[in-house]
Amino acid sequence: MFRGYQKRRLMRDVGVQGRWFIFVLLMSQIIVNGCRRESTEQSYRLLLTNPPLTYVVDGGKPIPDSLSGRRETFSQVSFNTSAVQPSSFSRDGVRLLNNLSGLIWKPFQSKDSVLQLDRMLRSGDNQIAYIAERVEMPCDTSLYLSLGSDDGFILWVNGDSIASHSIGRSVHPDDELIPVRLHQGANVLLYKVTQRDGSWGLYRAFRTKKQAMVILQTKIPVMFGDLPQSCILEDSESWLHLNSDTRRRIDSLHYIFWCWRDWNGTVLDSIVSIPVYALSDSISLPPISDKFLLWDVSVTGQDKTILFREQIPIAFKDEVVRRVRQINRDSLSFYNNGADAQARFKAIQSVFARIISHDTTAVVYATRDQMQVLFGAWSILHKNPESYVETGVQLYGIGNPPKQEVTAWRMFSPTVTHEDHKQVTIPTVLALHVDFDNTDDYWQTYQAQSHTLSWRWTAFSDFYRMHIISPYFSGSVKGFSGSSERLHHLLQQASFIDSGRKMAPITALAWSKGAITLLELLKKPWFRVNNVALISPFLPENSNEVLHEIIAIKQVHPDIHWLIWHGLDDTDVPVFINRQFVKLLKEQRFTVSYTEVPYSTYWNYFTDPEQELYQAISKERSIRRDQKDSMAKVNS
Repeated sequence: MFRGYQKRRLMRDVGVQGRWFIFVLLMSQIIVNGCRRESTEQSYRLLLTNPPLTYVVDGGKPIPDSLSGRRETFSQVSFNTSAVQPSSFSRDGVRLLNNLSGLIWKPFQSKDSVLQLDRMLRSGDNQIAYIAERVEMPCDTSLYLSLGSDDGFILWVNGDSIASHSIGRSVHPDDELIPVRLHQGANVLLYKVTQRDGSWGLYRAFRTKKQAMVILQTKIPVMFGDLPQSCILEDSESWLHLNSDTRRRIDSLHYIFWCWRDWNGTVLDSIVSIPVYALSDSISLPPISDKFLLWDVSVTGQDKTILFREQIPIAFKDEVVRRVRQINRDSLSFYNNGADAQARFKAIQSVFARIISHDTTAVVYATRDQMQVLFGAWSILHKNPESYVETGVQLYGIGNPPKQEVTAWRMFSPTVTHEDHKQVTIPTVLALHVDFDNTDDYWQTYQAQSHTLSWRWTAFSDFYRMHIISPYFSGSVKGFSGSSERLHHLLQQASFIDSGRKMAPITALAWSKGAITLLELLKKPWFRVNNVALISPFLPENSNEVLHEIIAIKQVHPDIHWLIWHGLDDTDVPVFINRQFVKLLKEQRFTVSYTEVPYSTYWNYFTDPEQELYQAISKERSIRRDQKDSMAKVNS
């Protein structure tokens, strides 16, 4: 009987404990699920919206009436940006943000610094996207935001609009360097990105101050190579307005000097010297009656070493029209003064076709190009060699090309070729931008209509300490035949500069269709190169034709090191063409370094092939130096 009582008591206690166990288990599950839900709701880091409206470029082409819906300019905003809060990055927060903004926001995940919007959103031109990003910081921090956009952008940080740039361009890292102050905890970065046509996207990455300063030193020609908004001014204008650049605003490493000259080179006022960060968006014109000016600009380091110099022709609109028509009437003066004068006259006819022939369908050239052409023609017409200066992007100390002939090649020399007053051997790079055949008119090529490539090579030379030899033309020049002798001379000259008559290494670098010209040059016995670098090479699809060229090159230069870069997203030159080219090179036992760059297209690389080329050349020089030292030890 006692045992029966104990058994019933035990069963009752187990039942109570079991019910408590089940209760605790259920509550634990509820708490865990709640935490999981809260964690899931807070896990969003990026939000994106693509409003159903048409982007209208300020001052751009009219938008067809057939495009329905709302329209928005660059400076307009579709919603109250303060609606985007740290709490918006959750499931309930997105619903609230949708209600407050009247837009449909979608969370997405990406660890990449590059957002390819043309893949993420609907296709088409004239669009706008807003991207919200939540950034957690362990403490209050000051950083620099490296940003690249295609096309323009506006940036808000924690609700404050701190930077914007209305522009048409491709995505490039470090196009903007924006100082940002982030507080401890959650911060919200909101981007507006505009789209005109083609592909579009956004690059963003944080940099430390030290990293930002290094970037500034590599971007000098880009930051200062296109300062004026326009080189042809309205007659009533008293200010020269400059293109903005967020990188210049933080540049405490360099100084900018300038003075005004007339076209004879006479200084018109005193020299101005200020830190780069103090440069405003407008500078006053000199109080003179001369309608044709040269803005002489130099950029130096803190030790006053000149790193960049340019003399930019500036003129007033009515006087430009008058002088262009005067030159057009004086054609005999040009045709009787040699090939260079003839080329400059043809350039006037090409670049100023709208003024001379009233052709409203003619290509519209940048005022920078127009003033270069006009100043060059004026210099020839006045036959004053002392007044002739070479305009355009240039480094201090570069000599002018021969005055009485059309020259197809130009050499860029670094401003400093000595370290600690000791002579050093620096490499020579032959840079080819386009393919020059007998049908090319220079002023109808992309190279003449954009200075981007010139800046690129100049920056390459200035920062990486190399001699750059690059095509250079003064007007309408067909082909580069007959100029190989000039090129040969320049290569010899560059290879022996500051090297004690010891041959410096030569590298040939070609981009796009320049590869075709380079392959032809490589078959010449005098063209001795150590490395051949190709970026997005534009080559024939016929493998037999390419193999024939490779075999001919192998017979002349059997030990070339090939370095090739190709964008995985390149649609202009399909990647299989260069995979085939690399395979053929390896079959001929060439040494090949081949890189396929993710997210990169024919026009846009999310890497720095030039820097990688420089590192490869430096490594090669280091190996040779070690081999030389080893041989010296053996001989001793």
